Amino acid sequence: STKRFIDDLCALNDGGEFGLVHKDIYPSELDLKAEHSGSHATFLCLDFTIRDGLFIYKLFDKRDDFPFSIVRMPYISSNIPESIFYSAMVGEFLHIARSTLLFDDFLPKTRELIHRLKNQGAKQHTSHRHLRKIIERHPDDFSHFRIGTEDMLNQIHQEQEPSH
Repeated sequence: STKRFIDDLCALNDGGEFGLVHKDIYPSELDLKAEHSGSHATFLCLDFTIRDGLFIYKLFDKRDDFPFSIVRMPYISSNIPESIFYSAMVGEFLHIARSTLLFDDFLPKTRELIHRLKNQGAKQHTSHRHLRKIIERHPDDFSHFRIGTEDMLNQIHQEQEPSH
């Protein structure tokens, strides 16, 4: 049940086994810090919670907690073709869908993305068209939300400020 990536280790749902044996694996000079315990953890770009025996996962980005703004996507006015701008949007949209189990977690992240890109020059009609196309090309990545394409897009594009 343990996964490792460079210096990050996730032992969620291991029944406490890692806590018992880590002294046999790592030298005493290595300072191991447990950032999470219990039924919740973040690992790489995911946030996991075990609820009623089910792993609930959603996208996690530690930059969301920074006290300053970060430019995460290109501006449409930059010196790149418009197609690259919308491709970046679609790639991030697909990333959010693949990294999120519940629609209630997917919706705020995609609204934040669309709001950010609208402020960076995206046109709503063009965004809507590109998002519809990616949903239709990758139905398996969106089917677990159990919501139709147009209903999903309408909810995403509802005028609403992001949560932070």
